[in-house]
Amino acid sequence: MVLAPEQQGLATSRTRVELFLISLLLLFLELACIRWFPAHVLYLTFFTNTILLASFLGMSLGCLAARRAQNFILDTPVLLMVAMAARLRRK
Repeated sequence: MVLAPEQQGLATSRTRVELFLISLLLLFLELACIRWFPAHVLYLTFFTNTILLASFLGMSLGCLAARRAQNFILDTPVLLMVAMAARLRRK
């Protein structure tokens, strides 16, 4: 698809804004995880870098999975039930 020059400028501008907003959201979530998890899980207070690495890995996998056409929203309830069942078995 070939766009007119003025439309290419708008598309480039929109892409930059979307990239900025996504980056801002990911940084906010990363900082929230680094602050929130150690506040609720005592052992994670000693391993802050582990949370940082896990959040980078999760964000990277999320960005790679975004290219796929699969809708993970439909799989989320099933994965949540599996996680809850695994947790309840541990008790």
